[in-house]
Amino acid sequence: MRRKAVYRKTICSFIFTGILFSMPAFADDLLIAAGAGYRQFVEALTKDFKDQNDVNVERTYGNMGQVAAQVKMGTGIQLVVGDHRYLSTSGVNYMDYHTVGEGKLVLAWREGLKLASPDALRDAERFARIALPDTEKAVYGRAGSEYLQRSGLDTAIDDERLLKVGTVPQATTYVASGDVDAGFINLTDAKANAERLGGYMVLDDHHEPIRIVAATTATHSEDNVVRRFITYTKSDKAHDIATAHGL
Repeated sequence: MRRKAVYRKTICSFIFTGILFSMPAFADDLLIAAGAGYRQFVEALTKDFKDQNDVNVERTYGNMGQVAAQVKMGTGIQLVVGDHRYLSTSGVNYMDYHTVGEGKLVLAWREGLKLASPDALRDAERFARIALPDTEKAVYGRAGSEYLQRSGLDTAIDDERLLKVGTVPQATTYVASGDVDAGFINLTDAKANAERLGGYMVLDDHHEPIRIVAATTATHSEDNVVRRFITYTKSDKAHDIATAHGL
């Protein structure tokens, strides 16, 4: 009898767990995914939104390929913050795109070096290793690659000198640690890590404009908390946060 009671208790536990995990999130829960290079910006933005609206905001970060995979898996992501050009061609059914800022490509270099212009990258002795984020899934990897090609620097920098990494934060880490001499990152990450870098410069030309948006996923575009967040991103405070983080 005792064995049967334990069995019934175990079965009930599994049933309860299944019900628990199948329950929808509370109406005021918000799940946002973002490119890893915008972690500091999204953290600041969501903290202010939470303080003003008393809602729970969960965040997840990765390269945009990872984010797209999560959305396609139906993980409950309601909003995605990232590059419009990538999001609009990712195969994910986003309903709306709301601009939150303009991304800035940056060339950063390690401590102990000085760089007057990007042409200094032609010097293979001083800049033997250069970090470049994923050119397919990371917008600043693509922008960095465009910059190299359109500026003509690609003819002086062969693949052996390029260290290709997954995300902007990885590129920043390699520059900050001195494992590479320079790297293409974004202004958001450069500002957040300025004390760990030798310096950086913004590269405004030789690449396509980078429009950073908050994209609403199709099944959640009319969620009340989603609409409230989108309205918030148009506020002066949200604009100030974006500016402070290099957007």
